[in-house]
Amino acid sequence: MSLPMLCVCLGAGVLCGRFLFTGEQAALAGGPLLTASLSLLVLAVGVRMGSDKALPAKVRERGPGVLLVPAGVVAGSLLGGLLAGLLTGMEAHLAGAVAAGFGWYSISAVILQELAGNQAATLAFLANVFRELLAFAVIPLAARFLGDYPAIAPGGATAMDTTLPVILRSTDEATGAAAVITGVICSALAPFLVTLIYGLGG
Repeated sequence: MSLPMLCVCLGAGVLCGRFLFTGEQAALAGGPLLTASLSLLVLAVGVRMGSDKALPAKVRERGPGVLLVPAGVVAGSLLGGLLAGLLTGMEAHLAGAVAAGFGWYSISAVILQELAGNQAATLAFLANVFRELLAFAVIPLAARFLGDYPAIAPGGATAMDTTLPVILRSTDEATGAAAVITGVICSALAPFLVTLIYGLGG
């Protein structure tokens, strides 16, 4: 989703919530809609993973070491989220759950809306949108000063789609393959880790 479309959809939702629905109506309508949206998002990831016939060959070609890249991205994202939560006084389980979106703002917001309400959902949405936007600026710098694989990290889950062209332009095809694998793994883990980490606080 492009940034203008993102802003239009968000603005339309805010206006509908402000002028068309009461709080109770929004809650009653939103629950089934959010559940259906979440199911479709997870289904879409599964379809994408299954339809990429080249993905197993990419993994074999790069060797088992390529899995260290998504492992590092996951660990770094969660540690960064926990550190940010500590600095801002946020509860650790919420900070970790927000970070576990790995830049996938839609699914993290939907899950935390169900688990923790509007404030947590808004936080997850904004934090992961900003991660994706910052990734476009950070990836070329990371590739230049840190190397090819570190350039994958800022993209997180988006390394397989929206930030992939920037990664490819800043590195090479082999790194692009590792980026796709990283994005797929982060996208597959995000729904489970957001739910799991937030649940640790309850």
